[in-house]
Amino acid sequence: MGNKKRKILKTIGLVVLGLGVLGGVIAVTSHFIGKTEVDIHPTFEIGGLNEQGRYEKDKSTLYTENKFACEGLKATLDFDAQINYQIFYYDILDNYLSSTDVLKEGYSGDAPLNGAYARIKIIPTTDEDNKISFIEKLKYSKQLNLKVAKGAEGNVDKKFTSLNGFCVQVVNNVTDSVFEYGYYWNSVTLDLIGGALDSACTAKTLLAVDGGYDVHVDYEKLALTEDQNFTIVVTQFKELPKSDSKNVSKMITRKDGENVVSLDKDTKYVLFTVWMSESEFLSANCGSFQNIISIEKPKS
Repeated sequence: MGNKKRKILKTIGLVVLGLGVLGGVIAVTSHFIGKTEVDIHPTFEIGGLNEQGRYEKDKSTLYTENKFACEGLKATLDFDAQINYQIFYYDILDNYLSSTDVLKEGYSGDAPLNGAYARIKIIPTTDEDNKISFIEKLKYSKQLNLKVAKGAEGNVDKKFTSLNGFCVQVVNNVTDSVFEYGYYWNSVTLDLIGGALDSACTAKTLLAVDGGYDVHVDYEKLALTEDQNFTIVVTQFKELPKSDSKNVSKMITRKDGENVVSLDKDTKYVLFTVWMSESEFLSANCGSFQNIISIEKPKS
């Protein structure tokens, strides 16, 4: 074979090899691109969790002593699993919030409001002596498979904050806001105060917004009478608020015929507080205030 032909064949071979390597790289890369969840393997110990989500001595069950970030939590059981399980939810201050029922099959559901972390209890179904040995601990814990959203641990600090002992969760849509009667936001002392005021209702959620947008209020959805005053305080934050955060408040007052306020351009989060002198009306409608508020791009 001539030198010219050998060079051509060699070139073709290198091209084919290069395409093969490139294909392998693309295949490996595509395995990771778009991956939205990851497997987690929390450590289980012998013991249990009671109805208040606290540890209790129990030799017949397993539990995770350390909480884990539970965003996007998905649980599945091995086909031949010999266990049931229960999920317990906690806020960023490790306060117990709620738990699922005892689960006998796979589970995927949203955590409750402020549910940043979870613990799990495993209940064996065929253990005859009701006493889990070290070997059984390994066997039972491997029968439960857990996944969470990719970056769940890092997202906790982005989606939850504590304002002087009150945990607050970030939401991205106004309709996901949760208002609670009897609470008000003190923009001077940066306190979320509750339990002693019947003329206020405040969101227990922070709304992530685009700076420069407008907040609109549709009073007609509340069917207010002509003499019912109604004020919404929109407190703006440049960053996720902490106890030392600076904020700016603007009011939308129905009495003055106002139903819109423009957010500052650097605003990232807002907190809503509703004020009204008629406590019965306020408490009855508190759960629907998220439906009268909208965030809209200013009309040019």
